[in-house]
Amino acid sequence: MKVITFQSKKALEYLEKNGYLICEDKYIDKDKMSQTYNWVIQNMNEKVKNKSNATYPIWCWVKCNRSICSPKHKGKPVEGFDVKITFNVKDEEVFITDFRRYSFLLSNTYIPETKTEKDEFDKELKSKNITQEELKAYIRRDKYKTHRTDDKFLEICNKIETTFQRCITTESNVLQGCVWEIRKEQIEKIPNTFLIADLNGEIAGYIIGSAVSSHHQSADCLVKGMRNLDKSNFIFLQRLSINPDFKGQGVGTLLLAAMKEVVVELQKQGIYLACMDHLISYFVMNGFSDSGIFEATYGDGAHIEMIWENPYFKE
Repeated sequence: MKVITFQSKKALEYLEKNGYLICEDKYIDKDKMSQTYNWVIQNMNEKVKNKSNATYPIWCWVKCNRSICSPKHKGKPVEGFDVKITFNVKDEEVFITDFRRYSFLLSNTYIPETKTEKDEFDKELKSKNITQEELKAYIRRDKYKTHRTDDKFLEICNKIETTFQRCITTESNVLQGCVWEIRKEQIEKIPNTFLIADLNGEIAGYIIGSAVSSHHQSADCLVKGMRNLDKSNFIFLQRLSINPDFKGQGVGTLLLAAMKEVVVELQKQGIYLACMDHLISYFVMNGFSDSGIFEATYGDGAHIEMIWENPYFKE
């Protein structure tokens, strides 16, 4: 199966150089690990053979939509995890869970199969005078210093934990996964043009592009990119990000100009992107033309296809 993970540029470079990528212990703050994370590791050890030296897993997406897949924390993009890697794994190499049901684990919440089952459990909590905050404190020992330890409370926690297995399923429209390692030969496609604007030692912005064989390719293919630039004639603009401290200073225009130089140097036909309505004028100002509605929608609605054609391109 094909899965997707978002990693840092540094992680990608390590993968390319060493041929594999694992989650090293030095990147894990064990004092801040939740009981939920331990549950994942325990189940992975039981269900997925670990052929690497990894102690902790790498998270990935098995099935999702673009708005959920993008790495975010509290609704904001996570800086530093901008490289999207698509790779192939065997079914037995990935531990799959339902993304939405997994959120129940993070708060130590009972996972019901029916509304009746939920109502009955809620009544039991009320009769034993147990609050959801107290349950959360038990599972999130990384955030709470103390938690209840009385017998009736622990009995409820054990009952809740028996339902956690219900999040281990492939019957969901949003599935997340964990693997012990990523091997270089598993990689299908990697974004391959990454430019950074560095002003006085500070990153002012960056731009990421991927090679595509035609600007009429489907959105699913475009967002994955292609490894071999020599076999493509367009670069798909995946992301243009500007540091808030440098907005309004022309950094975006400079990065687009730099990407155009790459296209000209590599003798590619042009740059292709999809944007929301309010950004059309910005890209028109930078030499792009409106090519109509994008073939697919993702995120918050329809996107507009914008194209910049290389004036020096020759068939």
